[in-house]
Amino acid sequence: MVAPPRISGFLAAVALYLSLSACAAVPLERHEFTARKMGCPFRLVLYTQNAEAAAAAAMKTWERIDEIEGRLSNFLLESEVSRLVQAARAEGGGPWTGVSSDLWRNLVAADELRRATSGAFDVTVAPLVKLWRRTRRAQRVPGQAELADACALVGGAALLFNFAEKQVRLERRGLAIDLGGIAKGFALDEALDLLAREGIERVLVDGGGDLRVGRAPPGRRAWRVEVEAPGENLRLELVNEAVATSGDAYRFVEIGGQRYSHIIDPRTGWALSGAATVCVVAPTAMAADGAASAASVLGPEEGLCWVGMNADLDVCFFWREKKDTRTCASPGFEGKMAKPSSHFSPNPAPRSPSLP
Repeated sequence: MVAPPRISGFLAAVALYLSLSACAAVPLERHEFTARKMGCPFRLVLYTQNAEAAAAAAMKTWERIDEIEGRLSNFLLESEVSRLVQAARAEGGGPWTGVSSDLWRNLVAADELRRATSGAFDVTVAPLVKLWRRTRRAQRVPGQAELADACALVGGAALLFNFAEKQVRLERRGLAIDLGGIAKGFALDEALDLLAREGIERVLVDGGGDLRVGRAPPGRRAWRVEVEAPGENLRLELVNEAVATSGDAYRFVEIGGQRYSHIIDPRTGWALSGAATVCVVAPTAMAADGAASAASVLGPEEGLCWVGMNADLDVCFFWREKKDTRTCASPGFEGKMAKPSSHFSPNPAPRSPSLP
């Protein structure tokens, strides 16, 4: 009996190569999905080989963001962070409590940022946020006694960590937590990580104007994104990076002829005054989100000095002087721009405005 001829190793290798090449040649299609999450519009742009894979990935992404909100939102009474605060009130300073990985990572990152900024960022600012929200509705600023009472409840040093057991304790009665300065950025990062595990790396996730991007779209060197800024929007080119903005462009109130931002300085209790915007580029959305909030409080002069000590951060400040928009930026920020901007001129950083 004559044995059938064997395919040579060379021909087998050629066949395998052609098969893989055919698979690799399937073009990636652009898909976009939108949803309202965490109190703001979210947008997901991704490139996959078919619509079914894109839709399934988007569904998993929305579910993950819902899960994060259910743990970190202080607007939800049954969220994990709300239950942590409620337990502390009931106990007169809470017990040591084990928390989820999501909450642990946010609290630890927030505490690190508090220490790095000498308290300019502090998630225990919640009592002051609540006070200003109430007085804004009444079209007045808080009185000195009100501010003093709220400030007495603020202080991240009273949020304690047991790193061995991953437990936290709110040492002071009345301490409350507001993760609004970093939680959205964390959700964007988690969305990108989830999609990467699904094999989808060419991604943009937009949460209320803050962005995290992955690899560039097919045939492009980077994602081109537009960031709102006073006077003229910025066009940036980003790859595997994030950008976040902080300021009073939309969320402010004017009382007695003075403009007050929704952003509060935890160290003084006062809402920031004067029209200003901060834009931060960082490797992760969580880092960008937190840094933008902190830099807003620090102001241009101190903020640029702080960013200068963080090689992973680039920042640009915008503020109004009479009818003009003034800017100052860290050295690397302008290199992120898709084209030169009329914003950038040799403007010195002003001193941070004095508080009332």
